[in-house]
Amino acid sequence: MTVSSKKAPARTRSAEARATPRRRKAKVGRGKAQTKSADAYHHGRLREALLSAAERLLARDGVAGLTLRAAAREAGVSHAAPKHHF
Repeated sequence: MTVSSKKAPARTRSAEARATPRRRKAKVGRGKAQTKSADAYHHGRLREALLSAAERLLARDGVAGLTLRAAAREAGVSHAAPKHHF
């Protein structure tokens, strides 16, 4: 008994399809929209953004509410950003 080893044809785009660029889907924002404040985080100003966020947290929640994760959330960055940055 012999086994046929035919490969399935490779799926390629036609010459016409290759001539036109593929369109990418537009990214849709998720979640609630964030408003930009005067001291919102901007690339290169993470230290200042975290310090002002920490001041707001202290005023609003007291010492018990001040965590690095909460400060990062308040500054609008990921909770890992301060760890990786500093």
